[in-house]
Amino acid sequence: MIALDPASGKLRWHYQFTPHDLHDWDATETPMLVDAQFRGAQRKLMLQGNRNGFFYVLDRLTGKVLLAEPFVRNITWASGIGPDGRPSSCRRMSRRRRAALLSGSSGRRQLDFDRVQPEHRLFYMFAEESCTIYSKNDEWWEAGKSFYGGGTRRAEDSGGKFLKAIDIQTGKTAWEIPDIGRRNSGERADATAGSLVFYGDGSGAFVAADAKTGKLLWHFNTGQSWKAGPMTYLADGTQYVGVAAGSTVLAFSLR
Repeated sequence: MIALDPASGKLRWHYQFTPHDLHDWDATETPMLVDAQFRGAQRKLMLQGNRNGFFYVLDRLTGKVLLAEPFVRNITWASGIGPDGRPSSCRRMSRRRRAALLSGSSGRRQLDFDRVQPEHRLFYMFAEESCTIYSKNDEWWEAGKSFYGGGTRRAEDSGGKFLKAIDIQTGKTAWEIPDIGRRNSGERADATAGSLVFYGDGSGAFVAADAKTGKLLWHFNTGQSWKAGPMTYLADGTQYVGVAAGSTVLAFSLR
């Protein structure tokens, strides 16, 4: 993660979430920029649920790590993140090992879009409880050819996907909703000022939940796989929520 001065383009700060990353945990999730009270002080924050399994809160002016807490249960690459922002390794994970069970290569999170509800101080995201077995082979690098040095396979005891609400003050999970069905879920939740969270689940249903408690309030079965997440907009004084389900765009009035 890098921060640049918009006037000069000069580097202000940088932070590496996963040092010496050998397992493709590059975090592609969009960082959320939030101005909020954090532990008694008004601060300019950057929030991210990272692909390595940790939820981060950084001071976006300085890059200082204010909080880093796991949002999934089975993290094997680090026991925690220290006050200096450096991870504490559980054990040495190296390509010299013939095989190792690690956090899922498909990503605890990948290409997801998140939302924050300032009133409840909650950060909403999809998280995947999965593990991948990394295996080394005898292949070695050759110029002009793709090189991986091994392969992966998904562990059988993967625990599924969840919509989670993370308390931005503590990094703890306030509530979670298991995803159901086998279709691709929307990979994105949208929160409104009216304390609602909208998302598409793996069954093809468009769902509304209480933003504070996670209680399921309403669903509409589209029978489609999700290609995009929901968004809200205002037209003629009425708020709507729209979403693309398969090849169809649906809009619902919130009145």
